[in-house]
Formats: sequence, structure tokens, C-alpha cells
Amino acid sequence: MTTSNRDGLTVDDAIRQFKDAESALRGVMAASDALVGAAKKVDEAKALLADTQRSTVARLDGAQAALDSSEKSLADASSSVYGLAAELKDIARNLKDTAVALRSLNPAQLLASLEDIRRQQRATLILVAIALIVTVAARLF
Repeated sequence: MTTSNRDGLTVDDAIRQFKDAESALRGVMAASDALVGAAKKVDEAKALLADTQRSTVARLDGAQAALDSSEKSLADASSSVYGLAAELKDIARNLKDTAVALRSLNPAQLLASLEDIRRQQRATLILVAIALIVTVAARLF
């Protein structure tokens, strides 16, 4: 059909333009559907990103708390080690003094001094016994 209207279009031209317009409209609708689908995927991705961020922040907070606790434990341990080192210095000094004193001892001289002390004690005991006998005898007579 080649009937033309006042614009000089034939019916075939009008049908072709209508079909072209319909095809273009269907393309726009398909693109619109694709955009809606893409928008949904973007929203899902945003939600997933938010969940991931919350999870990451929670993990980082937990890691920070663990790190803080470890630092405190390390500081406590360091303080304890410092205190023990100070105590060990005092013990080491005492051991040194004892070693020096033990090295200066002469076993033979020590035994001789003990024997002298025993003799002096026996002599003192004998003198005390004699004094006691004399005192008792003086009272009796």
C-alpha cells in the first residue's frame, strides 16, 4: 500500500516508523528492566558492604582489645621481672658476702678456737662448782 498522507508518508512508511518506534520502546523497556536489576544488585552490594564493614569493625575492635590486654599483661610481666631482678641482686650480694666469709674461715683454726672455748667453759664450771661447795660449806660450819 502506497497511499500517502499530507506529510508525504505512505502507509508502509508509517508502519515501518511505528515498528521502529515500538522496537525502540521495547529496547528502552529492556534497558529499564536491566537498570532496575542493576539497581537491585547495587542495593544488595551496598547491604553486603555494610555487613562486611560492621564485621570488620567488630573484628578490629576485638583485635584492639586483645592487643590492649596483651600490652597490659606484658607491662605486668615486665614489672614482675624487674622486681625479681632486684630481689635476685640482694640475694646475690648476700651469697657473695657468705662466700667471702666462708673463704676466710680456716677449719683447723675454727676447731682450735672451739676447743679453747670448751676448755674455758670446763674451767669456769669447775670454779663455779668449787665456789658453790665453799659457799655451802661456809653456811654449814
